[in-house]
Amino acid sequence: MSGGVKVFSAFTPPHSAVSSPTAPTRADAAHGHWRQAAAEAARAAAAARYETAMVEARVQQAEDYARLTPRERSERQVARMILAAGGDPEAVPLSMIMDVLKVKQTAAGDIRKAAVDKLDGGYRPTELETQLDTRA
Repeated sequence: MSGGVKVFSAFTPPHSAVSSPTAPTRADAAHGHWRQAAAEAARAAAAARYETAMVEARVQQAEDYARLTPRERSERQVARMILAAGGDPEAVPLSMIMDVLKVKQTAAGDIRKAAVDKLDGGYRPTELETQLDTRA
């Protein structure tokens, strides 16, 4: 054939097809690195979720042992929120309490007041409760 056109027979593949289809390329290596990093991130996230669930379970168990009502648990949670905000009850808006506890504004205000009373009465969170709050 003339004009610089190459003709391949059915038995002779073009040069680009001669390379091994299983030979790794730089793109394959980069993709493998990305997949490995994603898998490690997924494992780390799963470990963090597991650890948080274990802490929550221990807090729940301790509260069950202390026979706390759901209201008392909410008061303690808000008291910890107040302490985390520097001890100022006004630094924890009612809207935040409403969102966290899934309660109406009046209940949020009552719970915040009870939490302040708990703090004034000497309540301080346990290490387990504090650990739970730092993971949330």
